[in-house]
Amino acid sequence: KTECLDPSDNEAIHGFCLNTWWIFRTYFQTFGEMFLEEMNDVFSLVIFMLALLVLQLVLMNTVFVAIITSTFDSVWQQSNREWLIDMYHLIDEYISFTAAIPVPLNVLAMLYNLASYLAHIPLVRRQRAVEKTAGLK
Repeated sequence: KTECLDPSDNEAIHGFCLNTWWIFRTYFQTFGEMFLEEMNDVFSLVIFMLALLVLQLVLMNTVFVAIITSTFDSVWQQSNREWLIDMYHLIDEYISFTAAIPVPLNVLAMLYNLASYLAHIPLVRRQRAVEKTAGLK
């Protein structure tokens, strides 16, 4: 049928033709209005079940995409942190004093770094003792 519905009919949506009513009926069915009294043949039930199946697949796809996006964001943040740490170590190694000296002379630079580290240990121990007596740790 292609004739439009009677505007005096309270059961119908006014102004829509019968050949387009199934589109709007399917739309309203997604919100819970099933129009079961209008489904008097097998074809209507099959279309209804297919529409609900497609709706469920679209919803599950949306949930799946949201989960993947959340996982990607957390992995991206962690990888960005690790990249920054690696970049820091790379720049620190490049700038270090021992890397700038040729190979036979870098032994002297390493000995200098060892001496400055050993001289720094008593200062750290003293600072920890002060923090411990002050109750900071």
